[in-house]
Amino acid sequence: MPAPSASRRRSTRTRKKETAPRWWWAIPIFLLLVFALLALVLLPSRSQTGGEGKASSSALPAVVSVNRAYVMYRDENAFLLDVRSRQEFDIVHIPAIGGKRVVNIPLNELFSRLDEIPKERDIVIICTTGNQSERARDLLLEAGFPRVTSVSGGMQVWIDNNLPVEGTFPK
Repeated sequence: MPAPSASRRRSTRTRKKETAPRWWWAIPIFLLLVFALLALVLLPSRSQTGGEGKASSSALPAVVSVNRAYVMYRDENAFLLDVRSRQEFDIVHIPAIGGKRVVNIPLNELFSRLDEIPKERDIVIICTTGNQSERARDLLLEAGFPRVTSVSGGMQVWIDNNLPVEGTFPK
C-alpha cells in the first residue's frame, strides 16, 4: 500500500485542529467568575461593616463636614461631643441650640465618662482639627456605640465656615 501523500497528511492534521474544542479559553474565565462570586457572597462587604469594620450597615460615615455636623446637631437631635480640653472649650465652643448643648468631655477622660454619652442617639464628635475626634470616634465604636462620626477639620473649619460659636478662636 502506498504511503499517503503530503497533501493528504496536511488535510488530516487540519481536520484534527478543527475538531479540537474552540471554547477551551473559556474555562479559566469561568473559574475566575466562580471565585469572584464566591468571594462576594462569603466575604462581608465594606458597606455592611461601615467602611471601617467597626459598625453596622446603619452606621454613620466615619467623618462628616462641619456643615453636615451643624445640621445634625441643630435639626436631627444628634449628641454633639467636644473632646478638647476644658480650657480650650471655655475659650470658644459651639453654643446651645434649642435647648440642646454641646457636652465637653476631654479625650483623656472619655473612657471613664462613657456613661454620660447616650447610645441611642447619633454622636458627632468635634475637637480642634479633627485628629482627636477621630481617636474618640474609634474609642466609642470599640466601646459599643453604634452611630458615631467625627467632624472633619474640627473647630478650625467650623469657624472658617462662619458657623455659630461663643467666644473667640485664637489664630
